[in-house]
Amino acid sequence: MPNPSLSAILLPKRNGFYCCPGCRKKLIRITPGTEADRLPVYCHNCRREIYVDIHRGQCFQSRSPDHSDE
Repeated sequence: MPNPSLSAILLPKRNGFYCCPGCRKKLIRITPGTEADRLPVYCHNCRREIYVDIHRGQCFQSRSPDHSDE
């Protein structure tokens, strides 16, 4: 699982849902036990795809070297 200190951007949370960093629309529901590495999440509102790392219920925008930032 990724080290959260390597991921600089913590995504905003609202009522158990993590939101798009661009438009703040709810994207995905995260529980405290959710774990994922480079999960692609698409925002239908601003048409942006981001990759997220989820570790212990915290959701960070992925900064993996094989992903080019937009």
